[in-house]
Amino acid sequence: MAELRRRDAPLGAHSDSQETLLTEEPPRKDSGRDRAVPRRMQYGDILTVYDTMHRANAGDPLQRFLLATPDSVGPHPIRAAARKALYYVQYATEVYARIAWVVQGGASYMRLGDPFQPKTWLTRAADRAAAAVLGWVLTKQQRARRAEFRTKLLTAVHARLGDGARRMVEVAILMTAPECQGRGLSLAPLTRSFWHCAWVGKQADAHGVASFVVSSNVANRGFYRACGFEIVETFWVGDEPTWDGERVPVDLMVRKFE
Repeated sequence: MAELRRRDAPLGAHSDSQETLLTEEPPRKDSGRDRAVPRRMQYGDILTVYDTMHRANAGDPLQRFLLATPDSVGPHPIRAAARKALYYVQYATEVYARIAWVVQGGASYMRLGDPFQPKTWLTRAADRAAAAVLGWVLTKQQRARRAEFRTKLLTAVHARLGDGARRMVEVAILMTAPECQGRGLSLAPLTRSFWHCAWVGKQADAHGVASFVVSSNVANRGFYRACGFEIVETFWVGDEPTWDGERVPVDLMVRKFE
């Protein structure tokens, strides 16, 4: 799921002066168990993460709504190449910004929205460029469906979280390769992220901060609940006239800091 703080510009943020949300752990001996321990994403992981994203999204109901439009049918090699390049740039920026984490070299991938990490002029410029490219890559109907999703998402966030969302940690993207699902790989980065929420909480206030995730697949509800998230709002997309499938539920879920 694209990050709420920059829905129209998928690139990440970077600060040379502040520590990022998560802290590094000492290296461990590589055992079967340790391979499920998250580490910061590296440039060498980008190809694997792209493959994970492509295959993990294949069965996602929201992705089908956003991308499977009548005007996207047929070969569009230039658009496809531009979209792929945009993802590569996005992932490279996330590595630079130190906001992405992987398990097993990209078999599971997570990006966080860090409310305490301001952007630099360079990443702001990259965001604007990415938004311009994305506007060209998407078809007219895809842009309409994206606008429907964004409008309903922002309405739900405003109603349930208000201005407090800006001070919360967002699990912006969490995905696992299909063959690795059910092995606890996604749970590992989620668990790790919240181990370090204590550090973020000290920066925000003495009581810590809450976290939220936007989940586009009802099959994942049990997983997120096991991680401490609870549904605070469910909205539905599927009003765009060219969509002929069932309306798609999207959950806004919150995990209170403990």
